Amino acid sequence: MLPTLTGWLLCVALIAVVGAWVFIKYGASEALGIAVVLSFAFPVWLTVSIGGIPVGIRTFVGLAALIAFAIRSPWKILSPLTLLDVLVIGMVVLHMVSDMYYGASAIGVWCQAYGEWGIPYAAGRYAMRTNRSLIPLAWCVSGVVLLLGMGGLLEMFTGSNPWEMVFGNRPIQGFSRDAARFGFKRAFGTTLHPIFFGLLVLALIPWPTSLIAWMRQGAGRSGALGIFLCGLGGVFSSLSRGPLLVIPLFLAAVGAIWKRWVRIAILAIGVLFVGWIVADINGVMRVFEILANEDRSESDFTLDGEVLPKNSVAQRYVQWKVWWPALAESGYIGYGTKATTGFPPDVPYKLADEKARKQFKYVDNAYILIGLRFGWTGVVLFSLLFLAAMLTGFRLSWDRSVGPLGAGIASMAFAMLAALWTVWFSYDMGFEVLWSFGVLGGLASEHRLTSSGRS
Repeated sequence: MLPTLTGWLLCVALIAVVGAWVFIKYGASEALGIAVVLSFAFPVWLTVSIGGIPVGIRTFVGLAALIAFAIRSPWKILSPLTLLDVLVIGMVVLHMVSDMYYGASAIGVWCQAYGEWGIPYAAGRYAMRTNRSLIPLAWCVSGVVLLLGMGGLLEMFTGSNPWEMVFGNRPIQGFSRDAARFGFKRAFGTTLHPIFFGLLVLALIPWPTSLIAWMRQGAGRSGALGIFLCGLGGVFSSLSRGPLLVIPLFLAAVGAIWKRWVRIAILAIGVLFVGWIVADINGVMRVFEILANEDRSESDFTLDGEVLPKNSVAQRYVQWKVWWPALAESGYIGYGTKATTGFPPDVPYKLADEKARKQFKYVDNAYILIGLRFGWTGVVLFSLLFLAAMLTGFRLSWDRSVGPLGAGIASMAFAMLAALWTVWFSYDMGFEVLWSFGVLGGLASEHRLTSSGRS
């Protein structure tokens, strides 16, 4: 088991050597893409303190690679803006305005806002300046998906996390290291929670999916299919409801982009499901409780005269009632990062009942937590970011050279929109999601250049 600093330095050194080789052989964009992708394979708890700020491998590699890219190819930074670019810039600005309003220093806030939203997006944005880097990068991402999937399945069946064996135990932050479901250990892989691990792998699934379409036949296609199935196994190894339930949404969305009959079927199923929710919401929750192997037991406190349930399925429905008073008063810029870091959030209108506050300590909904943190402006920008990714990917899906990846990332954004109703937008998997959106932004910008005849 490696000491934290030793492990961090070895990982960064390995990525730097590979990135330097790719840079010399292929170019700056390719080196940026592959270096950042390699960082996805290492655990998020492996951090070092730089200037009092804990810095993970992904953030450090992303920033270092972006600086190297800017020095080597500064003219490539200037390219047509896309809707995704504007929305990410909007999130960075809102982050700064909100936190500075509550007294945070400008420099500190800029570093945090850019590190949280700008670095992951820009690392993907400038990794895709040319279509020729697409397939090599796809194989690199697929290799990481294979590693994550195999590691997750190994953890689920053996009870041992392979990353902990090398880099040390992850910090326990409200979730047991040995948590199980259906008699199997829930894999958390490189993240701090199984649901984050499941969504991280889901965020990268579009790449092997695209390779299946690009590799028409032979060993390449078979290999891509095997990696895709292993990736699905990695999502399954988390044994988390959110990721498992949105896998069908991802697959259906991919099919809907290409096939009209799939779109009609999804619309029909969606209408029936919404009707079921409206007619019998308690019945819907009960089905999910059975699927999750959870019993509903009454608790000894109430909210507005309603007895609150103890299991996590029903709580995700009830939490809207719990946090709505604070969310409704969050205004345009919310309560800031400091007030919403850690659980429960330090915001007004908290539950008066101490037992209720303890049970509803976590905000298992990205939209509620973003609203508390950045207000209604944040909810709108955050939601539009995912919708813009869906629209951009859909438009690119008709381009023969990049279409499969555009369709895949658009479908991932659609599935993630649903999954984020059950969990907050953690950096554990948020980096990969924003990086993927950056790839779409880079492809869209390149497409505009090509269409205008200036490339």
